[in-house]
Amino acid sequence: MKVVAYILMFSLFLNSNLSIAQKSETIKNMFVRVYDLEGNKIAKGRIAFINDSVIGLRHGEINLSFFMRNIGKIKTKKSGGNNVVKGALIGSGVGVLVAFATDTEDIYSDGDNGGIIVSAINGVFLGSVVGAASVALKDSETFRINGDFDQWKLFKAIVVH
Repeated sequence: MKVVAYILMFSLFLNSNLSIAQKSETIKNMFVRVYDLEGNKIAKGRIAFINDSVIGLRHGEINLSFFMRNIGKIKTKKSGGNNVVKGALIGSGVGVLVAFATDTEDIYSDGDNGGIIVSAINGVFLGSVVGAASVALKDSETFRINGDFDQWKLFKAIVVH
């Protein structure tokens, strides 16, 4: 009988649903930019925690927290310039790869590496155009909090699963 009791106690110990007394809310891994009541950006980062009056952000190694009454608006996703820069970097890499893959001397080449440089510049231009076009497809949202508790509750309901 003791063996059954020990097995029962051991299985209850391993059961994660019973060993946790309070279940924490799951927060979406969302990148946000926080603005004050005057419209100035005061922070950006991923949401670490959120409760009835405070939001906590994690930006690299830095953790910041802000009271709801000091927040003017919160924007989701990264700014459009981020898409343009990423597109330019990817385009330049693709341009260099295309230049190496073709490896032919053409009218744009003025020496050993002229074709590669021109391909990289073309790639930066085309990548920037594609990045700028992708800004229109972003599903970024702006939540106007303005220190209002009701607006804060709406934002919190979207962030917390």
